[in-house]
Amino acid sequence: MDRARDVSIASFSEAGAIVLIAVLAVLLAWAAPTSADGQEIGRSGLSGRPRNALAIRPAHRGTVYPNFNPSHECEYCHYVHEKIPEVSPDPDHEWLCLRCHGENGQSIYKAAVHTNREGSNHDPFRHTCIDCHNPHSDLENWLGGDNLKLVGLYVEDNWPWIAFINTPNSGQRWVTYESRGPTYGEPTLHSLADSDEDGNDYYDGPCEVCHTQTSHHRNDGPDLDHYTGTTCTLCHPHDAGFAPVGGECDSCHGQPPDGEAFPNTAGSHAMHMTADHGPGISACNTCHAMPGGDGSHMNGQASFATGSDVNGDGDIDLSETDVCDTCHGADGPIDGVNDEVTGARLHWIAGVYDEQGDLTPGLETWCAGCHDEGTAQVNGVLAPPVAGDDAIWGFFANGHGRTGTVFCTHCHDSSVVHTDEVPQTYIAAADNYQAGFRLKSVNGDDPLVVPRVPFDWDDPYTSPAYWELCFSCHDRFALIGGPTAPSGPYYADGFATNFRSDASVIIPDGHDTDIAPFSTGGAKDFNAHYRHLVAKPYQYDSDRDGAVDSYGTCVACHNVHGSTSAAMIRDGRLIGMEPALNFSYVRYDRHDPFQGGCADPIIMTSAGLVLGPDSHGGIMRSNSGPAANGVCNYCHCGGAATDAPEYIINCYWPDCVDYYRVYVEPPLPNGGGN
Repeated sequence: MDRARDVSIASFSEAGAIVLIAVLAVLLAWAAPTSADGQEIGRSGLSGRPRNALAIRPAHRGTVYPNFNPSHECEYCHYVHEKIPEVSPDPDHEWLCLRCHGENGQSIYKAAVHTNREGSNHDPFRHTCIDCHNPHSDLENWLGGDNLKLVGLYVEDNWPWIAFINTPNSGQRWVTYESRGPTYGEPTLHSLADSDEDGNDYYDGPCEVCHTQTSHHRNDGPDLDHYTGTTCTLCHPHDAGFAPVGGECDSCHGQPPDGEAFPNTAGSHAMHMTADHGPGISACNTCHAMPGGDGSHMNGQASFATGSDVNGDGDIDLSETDVCDTCHGADGPIDGVNDEVTGARLHWIAGVYDEQGDLTPGLETWCAGCHDEGTAQVNGVLAPPVAGDDAIWGFFANGHGRTGTVFCTHCHDSSVVHTDEVPQTYIAAADNYQAGFRLKSVNGDDPLVVPRVPFDWDDPYTSPAYWELCFSCHDRFALIGGPTAPSGPYYADGFATNFRSDASVIIPDGHDTDIAPFSTGGAKDFNAHYRHLVAKPYQYDSDRDGAVDSYGTCVACHNVHGSTSAAMIRDGRLIGMEPALNFSYVRYDRHDPFQGGCADPIIMTSAGLVLGPDSHGGIMRSNSGPAANGVCNYCHCGGAATDAPEYIINCYWPDCVDYYRVYVEPPLPNGGGN
């Protein structure tokens, strides 16, 4: 029976065991040297040394250190009183140890040999079990204590036996291991890597005694503060050959990585993980591949979770990953991943925000990389496509950003919470318009008062400052006029806005025909801006829940980010309520006696993209009520909405509200508009 290769308990017979124990006791008493007073010298170092293996403390028997399996027998590893078979496995210590302590062994204490991994920058090495462990006994260390876990070797003929390790580059060095560290409720001193805490200028922890090329805890003392005293095997488990495959990511890296801890790149980690204006990613594996026992992640590459390994190096690097695509959107008209300005990939290292949370110069269009007609989404919420298709409509196409002088951060505060997993944060009942749309304050005041409840009948030039954000650029007197407007170019009867009705509007039909009497308001001067904001309060649905909740304000009618309708009038694209107000400029087209209703029908049209300077007025063709148009309670047709470009002005009133005026080019001292 080949008992040396059989892990089962194949012990002697009961009688044989009794005889053997008696013989061993006699031999042990004979073999152990004693001092003059009859005490066993054993490991005292006074004189002599044990002369045979029977004097070895039976660590594997559990009689000294009970954390070892007490069922171990000598014959697990040794042939005892038997002839060695002529045909037997090679006496390979590594195989012998791993038969129990390897992946498939019966011991709960798993181990693997210590090697460097594929892709390592260092020369190949392989350190096996008995390079570090004496399998028979815990040895005394050079400081007089006892080592744990059988750490340390001894020279048979060099008594007293003091634990050392034959290091690969530094010769024989003493090794001290008395504590596993505070993680296990033990002192830091004399742990796996205690960084010379005892101040003897000798780095003798079992994880630092050999190292001369590692990034941390070398035996010459650099970088001593890398988790000093912590049990190294929490992150570098023995069963992975001490590869860093255990623990949490922040065991090696900062959380978020800050460039200060184990070699890592701060990059935009903080922005993505902890910044108020970031997506709040909490798990590293959202973007990164986790390290495995094969040594991946330890080749200097920050491998990403998904993508295509184009260069075939076994890792997916930043240039190859697609983890950015979901949030930043590479599929829209404005590339949010690869573009030099709006692309996230290029700006990962340096970031796009300064210390105050503002966009850095040159990156003012950054927001458009997500907020276009692509599918960018964060935490399941699609980014509102305020940049549109960036050709026909959108913030930089026909919104406030079209001149290249107004950018998102002129109105929005980029330093506050931006992604909160809620498609629309603003709720009228919560009165949180500024926070909901992340708007900057204006001179310490609210940028816009929304909802406006109750309505204040004071003029728009005094408190409360309902529209300060808009009027920080636009001239309120040019747009609103009104009885309290100051003297000068902006006065009550000469307001410089084209959203108005005139008492007389002569069309170029060769007959000096005046169409002013045919408008909804009749042949009189009135400022439609003023009427909507200050005069009769047309209520609107500010939070788009189907119920009116506020009196009029600028953003009731205007989508400041851009619209397919002229003058940034709401078209419903952002809220799924097209065509919303359905506004168009109109111009006189012709007299058409072949269209019925009266003797000389006058045809107005919006066909062919009528621009403001070419127009004689405008018309809103939406249905009435917020449930139909998503905006307001009277905008503006009494009947069904229509997209028909032509209508007769003088035979009957149109179903929709229209106005007529002579176009003026208003002065824009504050960069205003009309």
